[in-house]
Amino acid sequence: MPPILQALIDAYSWRVALQCLAVYVAIANTIACVLLRRRIWIKRKFEIMVLIKDRVFQLIFVMGALEAYSVLVPFYHIVAYAEDAGISHSLAAWILSTMGIASTMGRVILGWIGDQTSHLLMLKLSGLMLTVAMAIWPFLSSAGLLLAFGFTFGLFAGSFIAVLPVVLAQLFGVERMASVTGIVYSGFAIGNLFGPPVTGMFYDKQGTYAWGIWLAAAVLLLSFVLLLFVQTQNAVPSLNLPQKQHK
Repeated sequence: MPPILQALIDAYSWRVALQCLAVYVAIANTIACVLLRRRIWIKRKFEIMVLIKDRVFQLIFVMGALEAYSVLVPFYHIVAYAEDAGISHSLAAWILSTMGIASTMGRVILGWIGDQTSHLLMLKLSGLMLTVAMAIWPFLSSAGLLLAFGFTFGLFAGSFIAVLPVVLAQLFGVERMASVTGIVYSGFAIGNLFGPPVTGMFYDKQGTYAWGIWLAAAVLLLSFVLLLFVQTQNAVPSLNLPQKQHK
């Protein structure tokens, strides 16, 4: 998508590019709404306060917020970083596209591998790989290495997003998956709000992306350490919520 938008900007203007993007989003969302199925309603009171007091849920909520702080940093800053390294704007846009393509592949391929092995193990592997990739990023300056970084980071970022709801279902039950996922992703919004701007502030003050990226890597490392304490057999017994009764 970024190369297409860049081509539209070069050929016409940024206004035309945004209008084309708006049409694309409108069509895609319309198709998604048509295909959306009605949710099966379960007649059961959901005790949100009991969930929030659960220690495993608190661990995952904080872990997700920390991971979200860092995960969008490359998506926002990789183009400017590549241009600072002497790479052309068009090639830098392709690096960003590579991240997006790899993210889609990670959701499908690594999500499938998680189905065959362990979703929690895949989640932990994704968290580890994101941390390692982020820590290495400031040492990369060539187009080839940045493409490799973009592919790796995008792949495991997509895997993390795809596998997390499944892990939440295993921890807190399928009946509560939608509500639990929504609350956890609200923590993601907090992290997403701060990560890219803080990294940009470091660049403005230091004249380099290195310190902002290493901070993001440190936050990812802390998120990964918290994730290591999560085990799928721990949460459901500790959560005193009513379970769906099967006849």
